[in-house]
Amino acid sequence: MHANAFELLDYAVARDLSQFGMENMNGLKSCRVQSCQEIKYIFVGESNKLPILEVLHVIGLPKLQGIWRGPMPHDGLSRLKLLNLRRCPSLMMALTCSAAQLLRELEELRVKNCLNITEIVGHEETVKKGKILPKLKILVLVDLPMLACIYKEESPLFTCSALEMIQVSNCSLLRKLPLGQPNRDTQTTIRGEKGWWDALEWEDGIHQEKFQHLYKSEE
Repeated sequence: MHANAFELLDYAVARDLSQFGMENMNGLKSCRVQSCQEIKYIFVGESNKLPILEVLHVIGLPKLQGIWRGPMPHDGLSRLKLLNLRRCPSLMMALTCSAAQLLRELEELRVKNCLNITEIVGHEETVKKGKILPKLKILVLVDLPMLACIYKEESPLFTCSALEMIQVSNCSLLRKLPLGQPNRDTQTTIRGEKGWWDALEWEDGIHQEKFQHLYKSEE
C-alpha cells in the first residue's frame, strides 16, 4: 500500500526518512516532519526521487543540516510546489544552489525562525550557472537574525515578473534583494518594516525609487 501523505511527529530516534521505507514514498504528495530531535537530513541518497511530492513542511528540527544529504537526483522533488521551513536552528542555508536549480516547479518558499541561516540559496563553486526557482511566486522570510543574503551571485536570482510577493520581517542583516529591473507590468508586492526597506542597498543602475510602488510597509 502506497500512501499519498506522510507525517512524522515527535519521533525521537529517526535521523532521516530512509528507515521508513523510501520505496513506498514515491507516491507521496504531501510530507510533514515535525519535532524530531535527531533528524539531520530529510532525504538521503539518489535512488528515491519523490517525483510527485508537492508539499513539504519541515518544523522544529533542532539538528537539521539540510533537506537532502548528498546530491539530489536530477529529477528529485521535480513537482514540489511548497517548501515550509520553521524552527530549525542548526540550518545554515535553506537550499543548496544545485538543489534550487532542480526545484523548477517550486512556487512558495517560507523560512521562519531559523536562527542561524545566513543565506537562502547557498553558493557552490562547482555548480554551473542556470535558472534558479524559475516559478517562485511567494517568498516569506521571518525571524532570521543571521540572514545576510538570499543568494550571493551578482546576477538577479528572481525576475519581478515571476514573483507575486516577497515578505521580510525581523531580518535586520538582509541588505539586498536579488531582483531584476521592474517594468510597468510588474505585479510583485514587497512587504517589510520601513526601517529595513530604507536601509536596503541596491546594485549599480538599480534604484530604490523604481521599486517604491511595489513596497508595502508591515508597520
